[in-house]
Amino acid sequence: MKVVSKQKNSRMCAICGVDNKYGLHAQFYNMEDGSVMSKFQYREEHQSYPGRVHGGLITAMLDEMGLRALWAKEGNEEEMGVTMSLDTKYRKPVPYNTELIEDDVKEI
Repeated sequence: MKVVSKQKNSRMCAICGVDNKYGLHAQFYNMEDGSVMSKFQYREEHQSYPGRVHGGLITAMLDEMGLRALWAKEGNEEEMGVTMSLDTKYRKPVPYNTELIEDDVKEI
């Protein structure tokens, strides 16, 4: 599948902020099928217990993907939204220092 375009990043966002030294610095891409994809790595400073990413940061990435899906669908990166409710259930721990790919978001 091909990348259609890259979405913008902010300066200090915890997820995409390019100048946030503690952030993920995640880059987001619009794909040809209308989905959004990101490759990123959590780092040791994002842990809860050794070897595991803090659940709040995992949920923060899911929250970010919701907005990114809106941008892909609407074609307007100036549009903002807020999350009214988000319930996360974890199946297994997420490791840090491992490249992760988030790419299943097609509809909001």
